[in-house]
Amino acid sequence: MFGSSTEWTINAPGAGTATLAFRYANGTAANRPGDVAINGTVVAAARAFNATADWDTWATSTLTATLAAGDNKVRVAAANTGGNPNLDYLDVTTADVPATEYQAEAATLTQAMVATNHTGTGFVDYVNAAGGSIEWSVNVAEVGAHTLTFRYANGTAVNWPMDIAVNGATAAAGVAFPGTGNWDTWTDGRVTATLNAGVNTIRATGTTANGGPNVDRLSVSGSGGPDGQAPSVPGGLRVTGTSAAGISLAWTDSTDNVGVTGYRVYEASAVVATSPAAGATVSGLAANSTHTYTVTALDAAGNESARSAAVTATTGGSTAGPTADQLLAKVTSCGQISNGKYKTDSDVGTATVAVCDKSGAVFWKGDMDIDCDGVRTSQCNEDTDCCFLPDTFCHTTSDTPLNSAQLPYMVVPSPSSIWDYRTKGIGCGTVVAIVYNGQVEYTVM
Repeated sequence: MFGSSTEWTINAPGAGTATLAFRYANGTAANRPGDVAINGTVVAAARAFNATADWDTWATSTLTATLAAGDNKVRVAAANTGGNPNLDYLDVTTADVPATEYQAEAATLTQAMVATNHTGTGFVDYVNAAGGSIEWSVNVAEVGAHTLTFRYANGTAVNWPMDIAVNGATAAAGVAFPGTGNWDTWTDGRVTATLNAGVNTIRATGTTANGGPNVDRLSVSGSGGPDGQAPSVPGGLRVTGTSAAGISLAWTDSTDNVGVTGYRVYEASAVVATSPAAGATVSGLAANSTHTYTVTALDAAGNESARSAAVTATTGGSTAGPTADQLLAKVTSCGQISNGKYKTDSDVGTATVAVCDKSGAVFWKGDMDIDCDGVRTSQCNEDTDCCFLPDTFCHTTSDTPLNSAQLPYMVVPSPSSIWDYRTKGIGCGTVVAIVYNGQVEYTVM
């Protein structure tokens, strides 16, 4: 029933952000969206609670929200006539305190010196010799895994690796600190390590004749709150599509003791894409260019996993994709991979739409339905679309619904016994070509 709701009262030790994880089951084939409200204010309209195959299969929907100190009312109200999904429990985790920063120039230096010519108040410049080091003393509240973030610059074109030691023992050997373009360009290198409660020593030692890169500071996160554990490393990184200007990637979801909130895609040391789901498209690339990527997972406390295995792909040679005629010429026959077929709007007794396999792709031929869900705009709203919903299954990198007035996207059938798109490496950000009336539109899932 529309508007039916479940409400919890939770007590937050202090005001600030928290992770809300709803455990639910939805045995239907359709999304059962719910409006999530905190203390009477909707913070996530039509939050998606997608199908979970059956009522015995449970999933978790996670979002970040701001809580007041003390008691808070958290309510999920059904946003359509289907009612809410089955709800098992709500798990609430308050965020860690912000990362603590330790300046390199205040640390203990060996074969290294303080300089000021490339950043504000100073940084540390290693002597060009193996064995130079920077050693910090850091204080953390709890034992466990912490993220160590080194802000550095490397104006050369080669990697200047360092060994990272914790309390005298090497925690990560030969950590890569690749070139950053020039000595005025700073980026972050991250290592996950186990720290003891109380004072710990963190030492970064150059391992080659170049010494180490210029280092500005060390930041330690995961030290003050209940979550100091980084997510697992994303697995199965693969290329799901290429164009002249973009490369689409997918990978296997990571796990976390609290909940994974997103992913970073790296090319060398630079973050080139972020995604709330296990897939992303890196765009704005040059034609005929080759790129190598790795992926990390993040949680709400700011903990970041180690990097995944790398994958390499090359963009296409033309800025224009295949024409409608070229695409249609490749799908004249169907090698059916779905267990059954889907119905079009005109199908009454018999389903006629099969999902077919092609090398590196899938396709189907059906009728055209146009939805306008997502961000509410003058073009897309309840007046222009009778069934408008202010949310989409896939979100932007800032975890907001897609804007269908600006970014065309396609909706694929939810996973079911007929077909599960995830088995073909399809996910948020996958490139899709839609052919209609002799024209082609390239879009994303």
